[in-house]
Amino acid sequence: MPGVSTASTALVTEAEAGSIDQAFSRFDTGDSFAVRVNTANNDFSSSEMEKKLGGIVEERTGSEVDLERPETRLEADIGGEKAFVFADRHEGPDGF
Repeated sequence: MPGVSTASTALVTEAEAGSIDQAFSRFDTGDSFAVRVNTANNDFSSSEMEKKLGGIVEERTGSEVDLERPETRLEADIGGEKAFVFADRHEGPDGF
């Protein structure tokens, strides 16, 4: 569809760290990973949640955090009480 730059299949979960990590656990982190969060929540910033989730995932998996060239990029878009969690982006045609 013209105008779509990327699309992802997401898991929907509660917008709290434990639930998001549980969804992240369904993805293989490989040897290295990065966590990226987008949030409209005023209770915490995106970077605060990235650090928190990164620590949880690192402890659970033993994989290394690599913000420059991660093998896997774990992402969460948080809006209200729900989070959309994904690890794959599919390129779209972009533009019109």
